[in-house]
Amino acid sequence: AADPVSAIDDDDDDSNEKELEDAFSTICDTSSMLLSNSKLRNWKEIVTVIDEDQMLSESEFDMLWDQTAKSPGSSDMLDLDGFLSFNVALDDLFVFEDDEIDSDYDDEEEEEPQVESVTMVSMEDISPGVLFSKIADTDNLVGKKELKRWTELQEMLDEEELLSSEFNSFFERASKSPTVPDKLTEDGFIELYNAIDALFEDDDDDGGDTSSAPLSMVSGEDVPPGVLFSQIANADNGYTVG
Repeated sequence: AADPVSAIDDDDDDSNEKELEDAFSTICDTSSMLLSNSKLRNWKEIVTVIDEDQMLSESEFDMLWDQTAKSPGSSDMLDLDGFLSFNVALDDLFVFEDDEIDSDYDDEEEEEPQVESVTMVSMEDISPGVLFSKIADTDNLVGKKELKRWTELQEMLDEEELLSSEFNSFFERASKSPTVPDKLTEDGFIELYNAIDALFEDDDDDGGDTSSAPLSMVSGEDVPPGVLFSQIANADNGYTVG
């Protein structure tokens, strides 16, 4: 049995070809039954795709015209077969462009955002100099980007134990590279480390217990006046006499 889908496709092809034959007979020169470039360009279908929809450029139209076989004995006129061939090439051009658009869309969907992988470095059991060597860039320098790999520093900033303004102030004062003014040398990194360390040492010193011992209260009950006076006087010096 014949494939019903193929039969439908064949009917569509026959219908399209009949429409093109009718169009050719309308726009061609009736005496020679040939079609010139200018008359093809003024065909309403071509006017629509070039001037209105802008789906076809003038250069593409000229390319299709040049590639289409001309009528035997003529270098610049199309017969019916040439006209049909031109339309097949035109359809193929649009199909190719549609495929390109679909391919570009698929590529955009498949692209996944690239996330930069950052290896964090902790100061646990290592010196500031070793930490510097682990986070420094290929030029052996450290900028704010590289400092994001310093685990403890990021924790201090996240928990606001170290304010961003304090960090920026320490960073600006630390020694920079003469060739890359926004990056620290190893000496500058150690200066930054020491400044942060000193800040926390100062906080520890300020947090000590500086309150004085409370004075003992003295009652005159059952105490002779002379003894009471001596106890009050001695209480001002931080102790009492029993």
